[in-house]
Amino acid sequence: MTTTCERRLSQKKKCLGAWMTALLALSPAALSAAESVTSSAGGTGGTPYTIGCGTKAMVGVQGRTYDTGLPGVGRVVGVIQAICVGLNADGSWNGTPAAAPGIAGINRGTFVSLQCPQNQAVSGISGRSGNWVDQLRIHCAPLVEPGHLNGEGSLLAGLIGKHDTLMPLSSFGAFMCTSDKPGKGFTGKAGEWVDRVALVCDYPSVAAPVVNALSLNSHSVVGGTTVNGTVRLNANALSGGRSVNLSMSVPSAATFQSNPITVPSGTKTAPFVVNTNPVSSSVTNSISASPNTGSLSAAALAIQAPSLQSVSLSTTRTSPGGSVTGTVSLNGKAFSGGVAVNLTSSDTAAATVPAAVSILQNQTSAHFPVTVRSANQSGCSVISATYNQARQTVLLAVPTATAIKLSITQTSSNSVTATVRFPSSFNAARTLSLVSNKPATVSVPSSVTVPAGAQSANFTITIGGSLPVGANCAVVTAIYSAGNMASVILNIEGRSVSAIN
Repeated sequence: MTTTCERRLSQKKKCLGAWMTALLALSPAALSAAESVTSSAGGTGGTPYTIGCGTKAMVGVQGRTYDTGLPGVGRVVGVIQAICVGLNADGSWNGTPAAAPGIAGINRGTFVSLQCPQNQAVSGISGRSGNWVDQLRIHCAPLVEPGHLNGEGSLLAGLIGKHDTLMPLSSFGAFMCTSDKPGKGFTGKAGEWVDRVALVCDYPSVAAPVVNALSLNSHSVVGGTTVNGTVRLNANALSGGRSVNLSMSVPSAATFQSNPITVPSGTKTAPFVVNTNPVSSSVTNSISASPNTGSLSAAALAIQAPSLQSVSLSTTRTSPGGSVTGTVSLNGKAFSGGVAVNLTSSDTAAATVPAAVSILQNQTSAHFPVTVRSANQSGCSVISATYNQARQTVLLAVPTATAIKLSITQTSSNSVTATVRFPSSFNAARTLSLVSNKPATVSVPSSVTVPAGAQSANFTITIGGSLPVGANCAVVTAIYSAGNMASVILNIEGRSVSAIN
């Protein structure tokens, strides 16, 4: 190098300061056993150097194109410096690329920076050289987990240096990294400029896998139910698995079945279970996982208070004095202190119920007794259950068996044709009195006559007035004589009418 510098000093008087700078910058570093080196290009002059990114990935090169002003030399690669960045477990960039400390050559000339696209790394080099390097290009390939290259990639536009036609230089490369290793630095020889270059390749260190997605199989449930979730890492867990901590914004509203959870080695996902607690009012719980990418959105879980789902009867048709049990049900478990459901009967002469029934904590239903009147008379009642402004109903019919039959056929939205039928004909006309237990909404004529020699006669039932919303019922009775009568129980839904017996 002394001989070379002395020769150049005769033509460039400022070489000495640059030469001292080169000596400080070109301290060679030993290559590790895991590192590999591509073929090299250039001459044999200069001092050995090895520069690079350490444990990071090389994602570009910056340097200067230097015009030596020397006959037969011209413009060359005056200096090079690796551009490096840390990697996440999935191979994506972690941070902003920056130049590494070491340089090869003398820091002078026109500055040039070549940087791979986002989440790619240097995969090879090419250019032109003779006794020195007068052009340097880089090739870039996509990164995948865990910091490996996905193929050889492509040549990046731009170069450091400029070919001078005064010397017989030739193209070199592309010299590519092998085994999917990204570039991590340069090695070769340099003095006042870069005399020789090769690409050093090795797998960089990567950050440990972190959570980049969290999902729930449901985002709205009634308290007391179970929700299944999944965490997903940005790369496969390493040996021993990856521990993930779960958290929630309202711990009183739910618990994790297990926390922390472990994503098994070689996989990216792991399930978890959220056991929600019964609540008296709706709660929005945010589920989070750590460590995460920093941009992970919490999963919102709405935990709803229970609502009244239904009221049912052990039988909806019974004889007078029959035994009936009612059941009220919630769509989830009752919270601490239980849930009181109010009960009513639309016709207490037909059936009575308690004023309320309690569903105990962590239960979803409760039973209540229905007392049916014992008198041998047809009747009906709409049993209603109410909780938190929600109302559910069920119809209980209490028909009686008689020899005379009363049936209906719906003919329009406001009237119904009814038929009274005796077991046999009679040689004289028979007149029956007609009675409705709800004359304001279900009206009937005062009587109907079965002609002599006939078994039956028709009459019209008129549906009018203002009916309560929901299920309704009424009883129409035809009375021939004391103890000799027939009834029909009408189930009324809006203007739709049907007979129960």
